[in-house]
Amino acid sequence: MAAEQQKDFEMIPLLVNNMKGNNWKLRFDSLNGLMQMAERTQDELQISNKFVLVLETLIKGVTDSNAKVAFKAIEVLEKFIPLFKTGIEQNAQLVLTGLSANLCSTNILLRNKTDLLIDLLVDTLESDCLAEGLVHLALYGNSRARAPIISHLCGTFNLL
Repeated sequence: MAAEQQKDFEMIPLLVNNMKGNNWKLRFDSLNGLMQMAERTQDELQISNKFVLVLETLIKGVTDSNAKVAFKAIEVLEKFIPLFKTGIEQNAQLVLTGLSANLCSTNILLRNKTDLLIDLLVDTLESDCLAEGLVHLALYGNSRARAPIISHLCGTFNLL
């Protein structure tokens, strides 16, 4: 691994730790940092043991109590999904569970943006990797999120 990429990987714990703080601006900036690092180290991150940590951090950002941070996390995930298709397919349940919380949000813009992000997952990933997660959420997830989850499940298998 090149020295520059090693520096990027060394920044991951700091950026992840920043997401745990109370300062929304720091959390917002950390999401930018994670995306920049991911773009620079795409091939290495995809096969790294730090990939899941980065993905979990992005999902935590999606459910952040600050709407600006949540929107930024969704924006980052929109870029992240096509870059890391294989890694996200392997962790589809994690991603779907995190996103499903926003389908119940009282913030209609956040709810709609999350819905569009799930559409991107359905369009980008293999349907078999999404099926189990969507079915699980439809059966056991928040009842207010069931209708959109079932809609995405039907869209995954072109049932609509």
